[in-house]
Amino acid sequence: MRQAIRYAIRILGAVVLLCVTAVVLFVGHGVYTTNAEIPSRAEIARVAETCISDRTTCPVVSSELPDGVLNAFVADQAVLFKDCQLCLSLPLPTGMSDAVARILLAQDTRYVHWHAAFALTHIKVEWVLSKRDIATWYLNTAWFGKEATGLTAASAFYFRKTPSQLSVEEAATLAALLRSPIFLFKDHGRLVERRNMILSKMVAQGYLGPQLGRTLASKPLKFAL
Repeated sequence: MRQAIRYAIRILGAVVLLCVTAVVLFVGHGVYTTNAEIPSRAEIARVAETCISDRTTCPVVSSELPDGVLNAFVADQAVLFKDCQLCLSLPLPTGMSDAVARILLAQDTRYVHWHAAFALTHIKVEWVLSKRDIATWYLNTAWFGKEATGLTAASAFYFRKTPSQLSVEEAATLAALLRSPIFLFKDHGRLVERRNMILSKMVAQGYLGPQLGRTLASKPLKFAL
């Protein structure tokens, strides 16, 4: 009986070892193959430089935006925004890096191990690009609904303004739209709730004073459509 139990334990151990080995090989193969397919750091830097230096393609430069406008987008996706001169200890948007990584991967949808490719691309984006460049790329490529791709088009479509002319609550409204442009544009009540949540984040992160935050949150939603 004891010999049979020992034999069974050995078989079970061998099966577990084989399963672990198979998982390690599968994950390793996925990382290896996707790493060969995703953009290199040099390619990421080249594509970013091409976009950011072309004011036709990328008319919005994050460093040229009023702080209130930029901070509305930063506050909604917080990790350290190290390049922001006025918010050195305040949060930076990992969501912006996510979006840039998705843009790079969207050029080719053949990835079998997409999540591994996405994770590696995200790391490379954070490694190669400054936070300011990530924000610039993101704000020029984000889809705000309708035919509004990029902050310039969104500002003109929804408010008949340039990005620099946006008020803080208008910038917060556009930042809110990014979560679900089609659904939120149809449901203005939910959109105002989401806008006010972003304004609350801006207060919590030190971008706005509490009184100003409450004042802006009380304003009605007004599109210039």
